Amino acid sequence: MNSHTTPQRADQGGASPANRSGLLLATVLVLDAVLVLVFSAIGRANHGLEQSIPGVFQSAWPFLVGLLLGWLISRVWIKPTALTTGLIIWVATVAVGQLLRFFTTNSFSVAFLIVSVIVLLVFLVGIRLIALGFRQLNKTPRSN
Repeated sequence: MNSHTTPQRADQGGASPANRSGLLLATVLVLDAVLVLVFSAIGRANHGLEQSIPGVFQSAWPFLVGLLLGWLISRVWIKPTALTTGLIIWVATVAVGQLLRFFTTNSFSVAFLIVSVIVLLVFLVGIRLIALGFRQLNKTPRSN
């Protein structure tokens, strides 16, 4: 058996494509969720609210539900870093988050809607733009 047909083991420094794609998906899901939590923490800080973990989750849960629905609608597991995936996730996160927030608190603010649209666009689509940039860098030939 030659080196071209021998499967590479993870302990030899290589990971299978399935392991790499699983790691990529897990990384994207964690980053998305962390960014929604950061959005919530920033909002709480700007309004002088307590910065406790339960408090951040209390503010973030409507948007986390939207994020989860966005993952399902976009089928994030197929192309987790695609811009279209990010756009679908962003729209679902904002729309569902705002609706759940309205129905559970009976309050709506146009200013908060605008802030959530902009910040979550930068966060959820921005990380995918960064990933696209890295993919483009890896595709360009390097000269020595």
